[in-house]
Amino acid sequence: MNHVLFPLPSEKGKGILVTMTSSGDYLVGPSSEFVDDKDDLSTDAPTLKDVRSQASRMVPNIPFYEQIRVFSGLRATPSTHDFIIEPSKKYADFINVAGIESPGLASSPAIGEYVVEELVRKVLPLKEKKSFNPKIKPYIKVKPMGEEERAKFVREHPNYGEIICNCEQVSLGEIEDVLSRSLPCLTIKAVKKRTRAGFGKCQGGFCQPHVLMLLAQKRGVSPMEILYDKDGSNIILKESK
Repeated sequence: MNHVLFPLPSEKGKGILVTMTSSGDYLVGPSSEFVDDKDDLSTDAPTLKDVRSQASRMVPNIPFYEQIRVFSGLRATPSTHDFIIEPSKKYADFINVAGIESPGLASSPAIGEYVVEELVRKVLPLKEKKSFNPKIKPYIKVKPMGEEERAKFVREHPNYGEIICNCEQVSLGEIEDVLSRSLPCLTIKAVKKRTRAGFGKCQGGFCQPHVLMLLAQKRGVSPMEILYDKDGSNIILKESK
């Protein structure tokens, strides 16, 4: 399949969909269950069973045995089920942009423009930054290259021929690139999001130690200081030898 498929919407939203990602993987879900705990990111067997059942009605024989990860997220839902885009009633200089449910993604450019022109401009003096550069250095990916193109590129840039993440075919050159940019990656998860190293079936089981050492070398710190994501998520806690 190469389209986003979802059933008729219900009172909970668009429902459980099946969609292809830009990296060639597939996403199945989500459910839409109300929870009171703002930190509850758990999943449960009955809900996952319902997700599989409803998705299979649209796409038979989905190979769920090949699933890589099950996860959940939280989305604040306003009682009005409508966008909240307005200054705070308590602090006029604080602008609320909340409750952005579907079609929030499609609406986001217009929302951004409206907030800047109609709300922020009334609070802050805005002027164009003449030195702003909207372009970034292209990200080079070896995985989608053809065989001849890849061989030629690797001859010229050998580090792109050394594969660090076998699952996602991420090279040493790609990781070194993101570690050297003006907004560098500081954690293992940051490298994962920029390059997909660790996104594959082994979930970093093989490549994570290599990424950790590259981060430590680039930053000039001990491997024990490298975090997976948030504070306290150190991969190595102490030396054993």
